[in-house]
Amino acid sequence: MNIWLLFLCSKIFGYDTSLLRMISGAVIGAIWALISLFISNISSIVSFLFMLIISFIMCYVSYRLTECKYRLLSWGRFLLVAWLMGGILNFLYFNTNLGGGIKQFLYGEGVVNGGTLFFYICIISVCIVGASGFYKYYKKREKPIVTVVMEFQNNKVEVLALVDSGNRLYLPQIESHNKQSEKSLLKHNAVSLIDEEIAKLLLGEEIGTSLIHYMTHMEQLTAQGILVHMIPFQSIGEAKGLLPAIRISSMTIQKDTGDKRIIEPLIGISPTKFSKDKEYKMILHPNI
Repeated sequence: MNIWLLFLCSKIFGYDTSLLRMISGAVIGAIWALISLFISNISSIVSFLFMLIISFIMCYVSYRLTECKYRLLSWGRFLLVAWLMGGILNFLYFNTNLGGGIKQFLYGEGVVNGGTLFFYICIISVCIVGASGFYKYYKKREKPIVTVVMEFQNNKVEVLALVDSGNRLYLPQIESHNKQSEKSLLKHNAVSLIDEEIAKLLLGEEIGTSLIHYMTHMEQLTAQGILVHMIPFQSIGEAKGLLPAIRISSMTIQKDTGDKRIIEPLIGISPTKFSKDKEYKMILHPNI
């Protein structure tokens, strides 16, 4: 049950984990469950506090999270999933024939076997994951906004970015026959967009202006050792054309599941200005 709850939480909220990590976290919870059976004089309050501590350790071991705030958030979400699963099973126990069947199974009468119980749990889990999937689907349609911190040389700029599924800009590349390396190359060569205002803040006034007017400042940028890639595009305010893009030092995407740092991402300068009433100043590639 511990493994199943840890798996459900990772599936619903997208936490990075592995089977070994989840087994380790589940074993920790199971050890405490066994210990609590043999401690008869412990108070309910102390038992509850120990349960909270053990559940935090389970999440700490199971999920690859770095910052404390994300560990605490995963802990709260795990407790929510456990409470929801327990509530549904409790409802079935007292309001259906499942309750009597479970009692008979526990006393060895074999009316409900372990496979049947697991089947019920799987059905409930599928419903929970399905409801979560529908929620995520409709949230994606709302075009999520995330915070992105970009670094170039000594400059650091924090902006709000729109994760746009319509962005299909990539640096042209040689095809790879290795599927894994091809996927990695696509991610490495995905192009996100910033407007001219952010370009000057991030790259500096001189480099930003030169990049915006790249064709007339080509030699100047080359002399500074800045490699500019020309990215073919369509339907970005024009029928088709080329836009300049460079690799910046790094980009950190801040999510509630943890920060994601990308080294040397490709950032292009949008040929059209973002609307002034938009809260975002960047269009983030969905494949990053």
